[in-house]
Amino acid sequence: NEFPSSFESIVRKILRLLYHVVAHIYHCHFREVALLGLHAHLNCVFAHLTLLNQRFNLIDPKETEILGDLEAA
Repeated sequence: NEFPSSFESIVRKILRLLYHVVAHIYHCHFREVALLGLHAHLNCVFAHLTLLNQRFNLIDPKETEILGDLEAA
């Protein structure tokens, strides 16, 4: 059960795109998320993506600086 040689590049792309989706939700839709009472879930998803990236360094730091203040909080 070996991973394909392109596994890491695929995971990097998926994580980068998910990070962009989360950033978009925070930037454009956070009010609606909060009104629905789902902000804790969004924060949890963001925390998991951040920890995964910190552990395996999969996203270029330039890609994550947009949510750097939130990450530091």
